[in-house]
Amino acid sequence: MRRIIAVALFLGAFVGLYAQNQTEFMFLNNLKDTARVKIDYSNLGVNPLGPEVARKMYLLQNTYTYVERGTLTAPGDKTIVKKPDIYYSVKKLYNYYKKSVKKGTIKDTDASKQLIQVINKSYSMFYEDTQKFEDYLRTMKKPEDIQKAFDMVSLY
Repeated sequence: MRRIIAVALFLGAFVGLYAQNQTEFMFLNNLKDTARVKIDYSNLGVNPLGPEVARKMYLLQNTYTYVERGTLTAPGDKTIVKKPDIYYSVKKLYNYYKKSVKKGTIKDTDASKQLIQVINKSYSMFYEDTQKFEDYLRTMKKPEDIQKAFDMVSLY
């Protein structure tokens, strides 16, 4: 009887650890809001990952950042980033994929596909409580780990 209880406790602890490592983050899908946004395409320039990635990065930048105008005591303009952990992680992935395409280690279609998924998820989670995801994302330093973190995000 003691062995059965010991095995059950061991299996319960093992399943608990496995479930803890398989964290998934759920956010509401807010992508339908992107259709109404007007974009000045002359500001986008040429992007090695394609015009769709350029459009989405522009949209993401306009969503996550704003410029605070200078005052008499602080004359310079400041760019303020809302949810900097998410924004800078996406920028890190963007730079990583851009360099990988230039080096030829990944196809541009694959890189743009991966990056568009990440940008869509990051745009969708902007209006929600993302503190747990930001805490998790803060521990990720390598672009591959950041990609895995965004792969754990599901939109509903």
